[in-house]
Amino acid sequence: MKGASGPVLAFLAACAFALGTVLQQRGTLDTTSGTGDSNWLIQILHKPVWLAGMILQATGWVLQAVALDKGPLMEVQAITTLSLVIALPFGAWLTRQHIDRRVVLGALAIVVLGLSALMSSITSSADTTTRLREKSFAEWVGVNQLSITRLTLTAPTTGTMEGDVDFANGNWHWLQTIDQIELPGVLRITVQVRRNVAGAAAVNLSNTNWLATVVGFYGTSQGAANGTVPTWNPATFGGGAGQRPLGGGGTIGGNLGGFSTGNGNAGNGITTAPTNTGGTP
Repeated sequence: MKGASGPVLAFLAACAFALGTVLQQRGTLDTTSGTGDSNWLIQILHKPVWLAGMILQATGWVLQAVALDKGPLMEVQAITTLSLVIALPFGAWLTRQHIDRRVVLGALAIVVLGLSALMSSITSSADTTTRLREKSFAEWVGVNQLSITRLTLTAPTTGTMEGDVDFANGNWHWLQTIDQIELPGVLRITVQVRRNVAGAAAVNLSNTNWLATVVGFYGTSQGAANGTVPTWNPATFGGGAGQRPLGGGGTIGGNLGGFSTGNGNAGNGITTAPTNTGGTP
């Protein structure tokens, strides 16, 4: 019911636009002042027929908005564009204008051209939206593969590998390249992603039509992840008996009232004695 009401409301909106335009035209023709006269606007505002046309125009905008909510955009806009053709019989009836075949054909040509431009614009917008969605999904696939490579327990090595993955109701193909950059100890990881195409078409897409490229780095100078979680307690950092937490006014291996190396000898024969900050020495 929702889809069927959209075209009906669009047709009513087209009729309201057409009749409103003709009524405003009739109200304008009934004025005695020209368009350059300052009294022209005052006169048309006092014309009930012109005001009725303005109300119908506003009604048409409301009906069109509701129609867009109830039906597809292309159908609603196509039907609403017919207001130009619908206005012709209203104009012949209310303003006594002569409507010949040339006027009718001209109105139809304008409607056809307008619909063609509208359909082209909508199609282009839909293609752009689809392309952006595909690129977003491809970037997520690339980031996932990059994270897997960087978090693996085995350090990656230079080379190329590829694979397929199911994601977002689709199948994706990724190509990962790892190479050494000029900075020693750092590897560059490049992941390219595209839609997976089966059959002969996949051969033509082997090195083209990548939707997204994700680049990351891996430091080989650091130890590879071993899957363990460190224990964060004082014993991990060599804390001994008698030490107190920082924030409690204590020391780490010595007296923080002044400064101490904590072991008497810092390895070079120099010992810094505590400094008295007040009171009796």
